[in-house]
Amino acid sequence: MARLCLSAAAFVALSCPSSILSGEAVQVIPVPGGGTVPDAEIDEGGTLHLAYLAADNIYYVLSTDGEQTFSDPIRVNTEAGFASGGRYRGPDLAVGAAGTVHVVWYNAAYQQGRPKEEWGVMYARLRPGEGSFEPSRNLNHLPSDNYALAADRQGHVAVAWMAETLFISRSEDGGDTFAAPLTLEADPCECCGSRVLFSEQESLAMLYRDKTGNNRDMYLAVLPGGEPTFRYVKLSRTPLHIEACPMTGGFLSNHGEGLLTAW
Repeated sequence: MARLCLSAAAFVALSCPSSILSGEAVQVIPVPGGGTVPDAEIDEGGTLHLAYLAADNIYYVLSTDGEQTFSDPIRVNTEAGFASGGRYRGPDLAVGAAGTVHVVWYNAAYQQGRPKEEWGVMYARLRPGEGSFEPSRNLNHLPSDNYALAADRQGHVAVAWMAETLFISRSEDGGDTFAAPLTLEADPCECCGSRVLFSEQESLAMLYRDKTGNNRDMYLAVLPGGEPTFRYVKLSRTPLHIEACPMTGGFLSNHGEGLLTAW
């Protein structure tokens, strides 16, 4: 999947580098409906899939004509007005096996004063040919912060979230069911954006910022295919010691037989 560069209220679609330098291939396109904190993916057929927050709801649209037009928006969250977001917290979208669209977001239970067991990371999917998302599911029923989503062509789906430490729930059946979450050995910086990704070798990788001792270092946790435990690699080399959250995330992508990260 190709990930686009996103801003709060618009996304930038980029073509080949040579034409970017001339400015001819850069399009700045407003998110439909005044949406904010968007996430977008381009599938193998060139269709752009876009999810965004508007009026306390998550919406999904697609474009098959080079972002000239968008489909009518489909609300992702089953219960109207039950989504929250802002700054770095918006929906995360992934296109998986057979073109199924997966979306995660954080609900509005906190803002609405609901019991803590109603807080949590929500998940819904849109199967090919369907006109609406399946009923939303609360994956963890916990006060949480930060979340990330990955899906691949083999039907694997992974949802990561932070609640004092890092958790990842995995599905091997395209989102039909999710196993009990795996717990990572980490002290994450909860407000900094994370990324989760299936590698070409079917390993599961997660990029996150740690905060142990107020050292805000970047780490990569990798679960090789078929192995039971994660391996951890400290990526950043320049110390970042601050008693505050940087409120920044990172980028993670497959790159040949390895991984490409940026932060």
